[in-house]
Amino acid sequence: MPATTQHLTTKPTWLDRLIGRFYRANMSRTVTQMRIEANTHYQALINDLDTPLDETFESLVAESFKRPEWVGFRPSHVLFPRMKEKLGGHKAAFSDNELRVMGKQCDQCHNTSQCWLALRANANTADCERICPNSEALIAKAS
Repeated sequence: MPATTQHLTTKPTWLDRLIGRFYRANMSRTVTQMRIEANTHYQALINDLDTPLDETFESLVAESFKRPEWVGFRPSHVLFPRMKEKLGGHKAAFSDNELRVMGKQCDQCHNTSQCWLALRANANTADCERICPNSEALIAKAS
């Protein structure tokens, strides 16, 4: 008679729940301390859109983009090239002035946290188009 494997669904123990609560409660401090004390590594981490991050850490980093004086993040250097590629604008030839204007608009955008999360999650083109203030120009030039 073949052995059957049972998949047990176990309820997290009180210790697991407590550890999870401590983890979530201290993650904000961890992000802040990392930004201050290990800024080079923090910058490398937030500039890499492909590296998987813990969900709690990722959401706190995204929230920090609402305070640009804390982050030192340049969306035009990280997000704009990926968004340009996503919306088909990488095939088009843009003048230096057009790129400068779109880069400035990207750096002043209020959707940086949404954009960062969307590009990290490889969101579909429609979602990216909705978020990006440069989407019309990128799509028009790509057509």
